[in-house]
Amino acid sequence: MLVIRNPRSGQGMTPLDGFLHLLHEEDFGITVRYLHRNLRVQDLLYDASKYHAVIAAGGDGTVSSVAHALIGLDTPLLAYPAGTANLIAQNLGLVPSVQSLAQVVMDGETLTIDLAEIHMQDQTFGFTMVAGAGLDADMIRESEALKPNFGALAYFMGVFKNLRATEADLLLELDGVAVRTRGMSVLLANFGMVNFGIPIAPGIDPSDGLLSVVVVKGNTPLAIVPKLMDSFVSRMGLKTIPAPEGVEIYTCKTVRIQSDPPLPVQYDGELLDASTPLTARVIPHAVRFLVPARTLVRLNT
Repeated sequence: MLVIRNPRSGQGMTPLDGFLHLLHEEDFGITVRYLHRNLRVQDLLYDASKYHAVIAAGGDGTVSSVAHALIGLDTPLLAYPAGTANLIAQNLGLVPSVQSLAQVVMDGETLTIDLAEIHMQDQTFGFTMVAGAGLDADMIRESEALKPNFGALAYFMGVFKNLRATEADLLLELDGVAVRTRGMSVLLANFGMVNFGIPIAPGIDPSDGLLSVVVVKGNTPLAIVPKLMDSFVSRMGLKTIPAPEGVEIYTCKTVRIQSDPPLPVQYDGELLDASTPLTARVIPHAVRFLVPARTLVRLNT
């Protein structure tokens, strides 16, 4: 096993050393390499094809960067939940216990999923979970100082720190088709679930070769409370909703987002020092993730 470990990831509640000890007891050979600022993740994965699997131990940013570096290889990846939110691991149905995660590795079940990337200002940024412009990027910025004390709850606290959001005129080019609308946030979702198991919107599939483009209407974070409640109620199985009110949902392979005024941008929880316009595209069936068997059953049904 090749382990890519990010020592800067915090708030993770699943001790990596105990997990590696279990694998060692099962006679897995283990190589650990540490991610730090002076190395690209690609430099740590130069021989990844020789390993049974790669384990990315960190937050969503770490897992996403490792996933993108594995594009074109058949080596499966485990999204080890060692960060604050660990949304990729949650979406894949991974239980945060060393015994469960070790069993996933030993079982070897995999799911091939899509990845995606943003292009802006002559740079490319790969993402796995979700990228966005507007309110969600503001949330990431406001939550940074709160995460050490509040963990994943800091993201929701960041949303409501400012009760006024920027509502922008939006021009979306979806596979070349222009759509004009208004909103305070545009989410580009590959996976469908955010913190605390709340679905972003119905029907998001990480293996369908498409991005879901979700426009959140309104000009105040308070406007998303009914949407969150509808999503939560739907998740609890109390009713089924086609989409929360005040949300527009599109699917496409490529999208270009222009806004007036420009909106801040984030991808997988990483805030960019840039704003719209941006272009994004899906990378279909890009990487194999190790998952529990129940995840395969859930997605197939």
